[in-house]
Amino acid sequence: MPSIPEAVYFSLAVHRLGATLVIHYLGLSKPTLAYRLNDCNSKILVTVSKTFRNGNEIRVKDFVDKLLDEEKTPVEKVLVLERRYKDFNVNKRDIVYEEVKPKGKVEVKPEPVESNEPSTIYYTSGTTGRPKGLYHSTAGYVIALNYAFKSLLGPRIVIASGDHEEIFWYAVCAFNLAEKYQTPVIHIIEKTLANAYSVFDEDHILGKKIPIERGKIVKPSGDFFRRFEITEDGISLRAFLGEASMFYAGDEHNEEGHITEGTENRIKMYEKRMKKLETADKEIPEQQRVNVVGDANIVLLTWGSPKGAIIDAMDELKDVMMIQVKMFNPYPKNLMRKLLQGKSKIIAVENNYEAQGAQILTENTGIFPTNYILKWTGRAITREEIIEGVKQIVEKGEKKVVLCAGA
Repeated sequence: MPSIPEAVYFSLAVHRLGATLVIHYLGLSKPTLAYRLNDCNSKILVTVSKTFRNGNEIRVKDFVDKLLDEEKTPVEKVLVLERRYKDFNVNKRDIVYEEVKPKGKVEVKPEPVESNEPSTIYYTSGTTGRPKGLYHSTAGYVIALNYAFKSLLGPRIVIASGDHEEIFWYAVCAFNLAEKYQTPVIHIIEKTLANAYSVFDEDHILGKKIPIERGKIVKPSGDFFRRFEITEDGISLRAFLGEASMFYAGDEHNEEGHITEGTENRIKMYEKRMKKLETADKEIPEQQRVNVVGDANIVLLTWGSPKGAIIDAMDELKDVMMIQVKMFNPYPKNLMRKLLQGKSKIIAVENNYEAQGAQILTENTGIFPTNYILKWTGRAITREEIIEGVKQIVEKGEKKVVLCAGA
């Protein structure tokens, strides 16, 4: 196919149906293309009536007809994009896209597939005369990205604030968590909160106290201290600097802190680091990782700044509850499965294009939101937008509502 929007549409459709996409170069000879079609066992071929290059007409459909008539291939159907050119033959195996394409919106649920199933096959010319097919697995990029974060950054705790009061207190909690579990803590604060201000009673700040948690602090009995000693929960004892001799290194190290690349040591030290997150997951109550307001059949699932607008909108909306995720890692997966079980609608309300919080929900629980209310203009989501967005979903059946209010 030429470089046209439909080429992207069809590619995405193939992936949504759980099939494998194979892209072929238009300039291949008939035997070469036939070999590739047989190699990947293609059942459906998608093409166009014709295209133009440097002012010259290229009759693509005629070439496909000759290919399938002269060569043996597994192709059973040919989907032809007419593109307003009707001067081509239509055979029994052909389906003209313009004649069957649906009118209006059509929702097709994505087909679940194994993560290692091939999603796309790319053929190279090869060095031995025989083409080589290279394929990307369905979850290849997602798995690689997650693996890179976990391998390069190691275990880390991720929290997200929903208003200015939470920002204040979660900053304190972040320091406590970092010291207690000896791991980095990422505190997410959105642009909409960073560029705004709030007015609240000073008792909300001065009237509360959170104890400082320094974690496993000991006073060494000797001159030398094994700072990175392997423990059952992955968390080593700590001593304040100056109380004993301790070694620190930026590279892989042993329990004493000396650099070493030995494989056995590396396995033990990496397992030790990952146990920290497992320990945090066991010790931090899942109820503290989410904020639940109300109990209803329609869930407004959110994180960050939409919290306030949703709570205000709930005064007018009926049969609606809010679940605000306050900790993304370790994720409260067990509680989230329990809270979302049997709900008629799960509406992800987020201030980003990709519904990133919902993606993390799906990754950890396998649960997909039924609907989305999204805004990515850099402006805050308002109470009125929440009300209108929910009404469009409940009353009009909209799958996704994109918000745009604000100067």
